[in-house]
Amino acid sequence: MPKQVLVPPLGTTVDTITLVEWLKQPGEAVTHGEPLFVIETDKANLDVEAPATGILTQVSAQPGDELTALTVIALIAEEGEAPKTPAPATASAPAAEPAEVQAPVAKPEPAAAVSSSAPICRERVFISPRARRLAEAHNVPIAGLVATGPEGAIIERDVRAWLEAHPASMPAAPAQTAVSARYTLQAEFDPAELLDWQDALRTSKRQPSILQVVLLTALRMLAAEPLNAPDGSELGLAMAELSDTGLRYRPLPLASALNMARLQKVLETEPQEAFSQGIALLDAGALGLDVLTPSDASVPMISIGRVRRGRPAWLSVSADPSALSALQAASWLARLVNLLDDPQQVLAI
Repeated sequence: MPKQVLVPPLGTTVDTITLVEWLKQPGEAVTHGEPLFVIETDKANLDVEAPATGILTQVSAQPGDELTALTVIALIAEEGEAPKTPAPATASAPAAEPAEVQAPVAKPEPAAAVSSSAPICRERVFISPRARRLAEAHNVPIAGLVATGPEGAIIERDVRAWLEAHPASMPAAPAQTAVSARYTLQAEFDPAELLDWQDALRTSKRQPSILQVVLLTALRMLAAEPLNAPDGSELGLAMAELSDTGLRYRPLPLASALNMARLQKVLETEPQEAFSQGIALLDAGALGLDVLTPSDASVPMISIGRVRRGRPAWLSVSADPSALSALQAASWLARLVNLLDDPQQVLAI
């Protein structure tokens, strides 16, 4: 079945996210993990990776649209598949047109590679915010660019094509300064279906806790869709517990066939003090909290807040970019929220 393309959640302080550009067009083939589209936040532009391999279709958002997190904006269908039309993207404000720049008509430099079939910008030039900043940074003549974006808009690749044709205009890259600032992403979900699934998982010994149900979901996710650290190593999963000396961890096996009875047996083992290669899941609800983001944790940390019927529940991811990129975390968090909203999907993993 088609895979939904979602707007990633970037925290509770971010109400809307602006779609800057699509890096693939409808009908084009996409590969899982490759950059698919670009979003703009208050601080930076981020490339969002494709959640599956297939054909991009049913695109319902355009550059300049302001979107809410977890909105479905497209589908990725298997080749030959006839996907259902998704619900249109929910915009928090009227879709904004690309920034308009008034510029005189200018002839392109002779060295510029200009395609006879591509539209050339004239008196009214439409350009995405990301492309505009790149052009301004390198003094690129906007009126001389070849526009290949939707509806004749200039996008980032058009500016980079000009710079490649004019290497003398590209300044030497400044020395990069290593930055390591821990980030936090948060998302809410409706726990009604999760609580129903918890009731259905009753065992002869005891009913599983909400944390155990979330752990089982996360373990199956990681077994089916592994997460890798920046060095390429595969990340595992552990349950985090608070102790008098700090956090302790119970490393868990990654297996799609893992059931609740086996998971509960694993959780009866003694926790380890150290856990360095993976993601830890912490039960903030056991502390009476809706959100908990420990800033001193040495590994990426997922916390789940209190889960009550009739009220939204919260998931929070806190990590250092050197251990897990924000884009990976956002995509994985969106997938986890989707499964917790409809836990029956877990059985198909």
